[in-house]
Amino acid sequence: MSALTRYGQAVRVPHVARLLALGAVARLSPAMELVAMVLFVRDASDSYAMAGAVTATYTIGYAVAAPVQGRMADRYGAARVLWPLAIGHTIALGALVAAGLAGSSGPVLVSLGLVAGLVMPPTGAVVRRAIAQQAARRRDLLPSVFALDALGIEFVFMSGPVLTAVLIAVASPAAALIVACGVAIAAVAGLVVVPAIEVDESVQRTGRLGALRSPGMRTLIGCLAPIGVAYGGFQVGIIAFADDVGASASAPWLLAVLSLGGAIGALVYGSLGHRFASSMALACIAVLLPVCFAPMILATSVLQMALLILLGGAFMTPVIAITNQVVGDVAPPDAVTEAYAWVFMAMLAGMSFGLAVGGRLVEAGNWHHSILLAIGATITVAVVAVSRRRTLPDVGWHHTVPEVT
Repeated sequence: MSALTRYGQAVRVPHVARLLALGAVARLSPAMELVAMVLFVRDASDSYAMAGAVTATYTIGYAVAAPVQGRMADRYGAARVLWPLAIGHTIALGALVAAGLAGSSGPVLVSLGLVAGLVMPPTGAVVRRAIAQQAARRRDLLPSVFALDALGIEFVFMSGPVLTAVLIAVASPAAALIVACGVAIAAVAGLVVVPAIEVDESVQRTGRLGALRSPGMRTLIGCLAPIGVAYGGFQVGIIAFADDVGASASAPWLLAVLSLGGAIGALVYGSLGHRFASSMALACIAVLLPVCFAPMILATSVLQMALLILLGGAFMTPVIAITNQVVGDVAPPDAVTEAYAWVFMAMLAGMSFGLAVGGRLVEAGNWHHSILLAIGATITVAVVAVSRRRTLPDVGWHHTVPEVT
């Protein structure tokens, strides 16, 4: 079966094409909000520090609340959770815009940013759980389905900031925030009418630890958190590298090359991943990650860096696709949405750490230090994926899973 045929069959699985499209739209909202929020608060407070503080609390709230929201969706149903959160998120962002335009104090803006993050709907986790359940009927198509999901994320990374920049250019940062909020509402409105997002209420709910009682889940979190650190470290290091070689304008293009490499890697994995056990594929690709990224430390020109980033990105995104593919196998049946929320939180927290620490390392030394941080994080991914491989069998939760702590 050709790659095109496999992808064609993947999007013809009931509801999958619609879920993938809605998932991409849903993820576009936070990508736009982060950029617009920084610029809006900077203009409103005349302070980059305040802009960073508001955005940081927004991100923290978003990450911390995700697993709780996922557990609520598993228990009460996605629609009952998504709508109240979407409305609350709209109110919180509207209040932030009003407060900023009114010249409110820093603590007020920070508090509203935190609230806006806490009530961001967990659309990504809901979409992935529904996709995993729909595609479970054709397990051979799971790699292709989750490769398309990863491709959608790369699209969001590239298009979100661009769309925000256009809105700011023709209107204002406040307008961009409002449009981003409208995108979130539209995604929720589209999702709640898809029957596939609802959970099976007959599933018995046990265990206070929820998704974390699965050893496989702890392994996936141990892989994705350092992947996030690597993303953050590479972003800072790449920007600092461009400044160091006197080509600051090339930084956005280099970051786009990282996403392009990820898109290529996702497509290749989606066409070939069905040939390998997911645990073996994860271990092998994870081992190759530091090997591919390590030469970045020796780059002396933009062209060299671009080629190395392209190669590394091609291996990084498949790791994310595989982990999301495996979540449905290792998560307890009563905590699948929560499980997807946990892996999202792990990567977001790791990325925030990588950005913060990478920035400090660049200020204390040079771009090499941030890149070394990222390379070290990819080594951690390899160690976790290999050492805990037996916690990720290519079977479902109802089979015996070795208990590794």
